[in-house]
Amino acid sequence: MKGPQVFEGYKSELDNASAWIEDGWFNTGDIGYMDAEGFLYLSGRAKDLIIRSGHNIDPELIEEPLNAHPDVVTSIAIGLPDPYAGELPMAYVVKVANSSLSEQDLIDHCAETMSERAAIPKRIEFIDAMPLTAVGKIFRPTLRQKISEQVIRELLTKEDIAADVSSDLEKKRGLVLRIDVTDKA
Repeated sequence: MKGPQVFEGYKSELDNASAWIEDGWFNTGDIGYMDAEGFLYLSGRAKDLIIRSGHNIDPELIEEPLNAHPDVVTSIAIGLPDPYAGELPMAYVVKVANSSLSEQDLIDHCAETMSERAAIPKRIEFIDAMPLTAVGKIFRPTLRQKISEQVIRELLTKEDIAADVSSDLEKKRGLVLRIDVTDKA
């Protein structure tokens, strides 16, 4: 982006080095596309950040203390969709077999070990295995898709609205959610 609304730079020159590109353009880290009519659509982020009310949270701040817990095999932190904050920190966790570890146990563990209060996960979901790419890296988009569908279902249920929720990970538009309402009234 470029214009009078854009700040002049970070205090750290190291941060400025990768943020500013040619001729005063600021690299926001957003990924998007422009349609034939000139409308700009944002469809993702170049870096996996959790953006909570404008506060950028690096997922590693959450994953490191979770992965250090003796009953955790692996974890991955992503943004939990939130109508007020945009995203809240959450994590998917694979726990050690036969562990009695609870969601609250891990949230308490994070509260005790993390210095950044805004990064403490608000939700932890246990799964049997992480979705992996062909080269064996954890595939975050699948987990974002899963939690996005789940959050929409929970919001609809809370409002007593019967609907089917589905989604696709489209190459161009990113995550696309579909909501088919059963009762049109």
